[in-house]
Amino acid sequence: MKKVILLVLVFALVTSLIACSANTESNSVESDAEEIEQAQALEAEAAKAEEEKAAAEAAAAKAAEEKADAEAAAAQAAADIVAAEKALLEAKTEAEKITAEKALAEAEAVKIAEEKAAADKTAADKAATERAEAAKMAAAKAAEDAARKAAAVAATKALAEAAKSTEKPKKSKIVMVWLPNESGGDFSTVRDVFANLITQATGIPVEHKLTTDYLIAVEAIANNNADLAFLGAQAYVEANAKNKKVQSLFVNTGPSGTLRDAVYYAWLAVNKADESAYQSNGKYSIDNIAGKKFSWVSTSSTSGFKVPAAGIVNYFSKMDKYKTLKADDLLEGGSNKFFSEVLFGVSHQGSAVNLLSGKTQVSSFCDACVDSYIQLSSGTANRPGASYKVRSDATEPFNTVIGKEFTLIQVTPVLNAPFVANTDTLSLDLIDKILAKFTSEEVTKNPAVFAPAGYASKTFFRKTKDERFVPAIDSWFQPIRDLSK
Repeated sequence: MKKVILLVLVFALVTSLIACSANTESNSVESDAEEIEQAQALEAEAAKAEEEKAAAEAAAAKAAEEKADAEAAAAQAAADIVAAEKALLEAKTEAEKITAEKALAEAEAVKIAEEKAAADKTAADKAATERAEAAKMAAAKAAEDAARKAAAVAATKALAEAAKSTEKPKKSKIVMVWLPNESGGDFSTVRDVFANLITQATGIPVEHKLTTDYLIAVEAIANNNADLAFLGAQAYVEANAKNKKVQSLFVNTGPSGTLRDAVYYAWLAVNKADESAYQSNGKYSIDNIAGKKFSWVSTSSTSGFKVPAAGIVNYFSKMDKYKTLKADDLLEGGSNKFFSEVLFGVSHQGSAVNLLSGKTQVSSFCDACVDSYIQLSSGTANRPGASYKVRSDATEPFNTVIGKEFTLIQVTPVLNAPFVANTDTLSLDLIDKILAKFTSEEVTKNPAVFAPAGYASKTFFRKTKDERFVPAIDSWFQPIRDLSK
């Protein structure tokens, strides 16, 4: 702006000088000198103005530079603020993260502590339970041992009472009578095992008396024609009813080693091809056995007549049509009878073969007496629906029905069969020796008596856990007596 003003002034001065020169040539040298002086003054003023302009421009440049520096500083400050804010945010996030991680770590520590406490409590509870269970088992074992000893004492007392009437003559032999089930030739070896144990205990040889009918065995022991017998529970009850001197001696236990599970099983079976006719709503039933051809073992058989017959009567007598049904009504067949035809197998093996050979449609027999001839082919052993097949190496009488199959439609537990003594023909001393021998650990561990899995020879009893012989007093068989009431 100052430059413009200066130029205007110079222009005006020049114009004025020209005008003066043109109009007044009379002015003299004095005027020219004055004008030159004035021009020099103006030039000085112009130079000064130029300096001031340069100074102003330098100041403006410096101000611009300072402004640029200030703007750069401000921009840097703004960037620093953003960076600081970001750093602060990150610091805050990191702090929160650290806090969160710390809280999580504390929570996990609490959880671990709680889990440890729970585990410690569980371990303590388990230990307490195990101690309680061990104490319970110890108490049960003590109770069982006490009961076993008490039973032995009671048995000895009962046998002593039964044997005290007269002094017994010295025995030259001990006669052992067997039911038809154990009288077969394939059991000769195991019969001899028992005979040898009796001889070891008494020093007296044993004579076997084999039978083809339950009644023959019952009569032999009851009429003093035998000294010892292996009878079913019902046969024992009948022999005892005939002669009170016939007393139960010992019985094989269940896996527990006690009388608590001393049972075997009575079966009602049908041919496998006919099993569907005996199912109702997916379950096996005896509803359709009425009117069928049926086989019992013997009227003196516990599992081959007494127990299953009682079960049939109890089941059907609840129906109006059969409300007067009795066990005796099941012994004969006919058009107006419960069964269309009734056969007796004489032995459990015989009753089973009656079924498999087609002579009957339903048969009654027990698991223990046919176990060595058959094998489970489907289902669960000793449960309705289980099917069994006759082994390829089965001996008489199953050798005629090899490969045939049957299915269980009813299964009933039965008290194990006792070994019994005639206290009128055996002295208490001999009875005590026999009882001590058969309840000993020696016999308990004898595989020829209690056969473990895989044992090749036939035996009467299986060893699955703690099976053994224990004393069995007469009152233990009262439930069998009650079936006849």
